Amino acid sequence: MKFKRLPILILCVLMFLSGCGAQPKAEKKDISLDEALAKIEQANPVKNPRVLDDFAVENEMMLTPALIDEYKGVITNAADDCALIFVAKAADGKTKDLRDELRAYRDSLAKNDLYVEYADKVKQAQDAIVVIYDEYVVMVVAGLNAGYPAINAAIEEAFAG
Repeated sequence: MKFKRLPILILCVLMFLSGCGAQPKAEKKDISLDEALAKIEQANPVKNPRVLDDFAVENEMMLTPALIDEYKGVITNAADDCALIFVAKAADGKTKDLRDELRAYRDSLAKNDLYVEYADKVKQAQDAIVVIYDEYVVMVVAGLNAGYPAINAAIEEAFAG
């Protein structure tokens, strides 16, 4: 009776050694942050853009530098708009932490409802997108002349396409 199981055991061992049945690991896609930023900016033009530098990321956006491997971003420098695009590759294991800090930044922008003349900008900030693609995190505040459906499509093309 023991010999009847031996061929099955040998087959299982051979399958294990050959890797049969093993799921191939999906290779993580390397994303060019410059290309992703440019693609998103086509759908969300940033009027009079100011490049987000280390000072702005840490002191204006209140992001923890240790959560970020690399990033690119622009924000409008025009008083009559609110566009922002921020794309970042998170440090190992820090993707959700970075997403949470970006959500907190978005929420802080959306609370600025003291002046009725900024209601349209506050609405855009409330609807801002914060999404994760593998180890990348993206935040976009649509400018007043841009729409989120086109921005979502651009983000999807830049990161998943």
